[in-house]
Amino acid sequence: MPVNPMRTTSCVLLSVALCAILGCNSGGAGAPGEGDAQRHGRKKRDALLGPARASILLLGTFEPHDTALLDETFEDELSEIVDKLVGFKPTRIAVGLADQAGLDERYADFLSGDYEPGANLIDRLALPIAETLGQERIWGIGDAARETPTSDLGAYALDHNQTDRLNSDIVARYDRWFERERKYQATESIEDNLVWLNEPRRIANSHGRNLVGEFDLGDGEEYPGADALTGWYNRHLRMFAKLQRIVGDAERILVVIDAAHVSLLRHSIEASPRFELIEVNEYLGVPQGAQRQVVPLL
Repeated sequence: MPVNPMRTTSCVLLSVALCAILGCNSGGAGAPGEGDAQRHGRKKRDALLGPARASILLLGTFEPHDTALLDETFEDELSEIVDKLVGFKPTRIAVGLADQAGLDERYADFLSGDYEPGANLIDRLALPIAETLGQERIWGIGDAARETPTSDLGAYALDHNQTDRLNSDIVARYDRWFERERKYQATESIEDNLVWLNEPRRIANSHGRNLVGEFDLGDGEEYPGADALTGWYNRHLRMFAKLQRIVGDAERILVVIDAAHVSLLRHSIEASPRFELIEVNEYLGVPQGAQRQVVPLL
């Protein structure tokens, strides 16, 4: 059958576009070099800052439907993801849990065979990666926000005739977008979902939900929506401070954390003179369902 040159050209252009957006992983596991940094768009450090103290691979995760990760059919896929992340060669592993004593006990029990990993990606990824690399500890950087004044935003909206701001068109678009993500999580591979969740444009879009709806409440000198969000920002500044405290010089830190926390932690890591952010797609591949990522939210 003769080849249609126009169709071939279109396929090539689509592949190039997806690679440009996502960063195609053409190499094997291991620490990336300067060529990798340029290929993945990793920013060059300003000479004023000097060398980074640590490289941070920030992996946002999701909660799979039901107990899917306990299904034996996922064992090979999870093992492959573990092997790829081991290739980052982290010197320390951090997770988004606050109870360090409980985390120490969980890891010790896992090493002794007395703890059965649950249906979550912290257990299914962080624990075996730490064991493979002979880590003595997994570090918890989770924390709560300091106490801040709270208000009933729903009641405020009713009292001030602003309920339309809670149900705006952009809020409805976000609802549909997140529902589509949940469907992908149920139908696509774990690795595909992890790459998608950690794609920079997706991270920025998802954080944007915090800046509409409830955030829009208030007029004049009243900012109930903005004030309510300050606790969320404070929580992540505390988490970033804890991350800084566990880092020594020339380290490589793997952070495994719920994707909801990635945006603000990513902002701090990128802005910090101490750290270099490593993109997830330098170690996990471009998802097979990558075409969904070029569908705009807005």
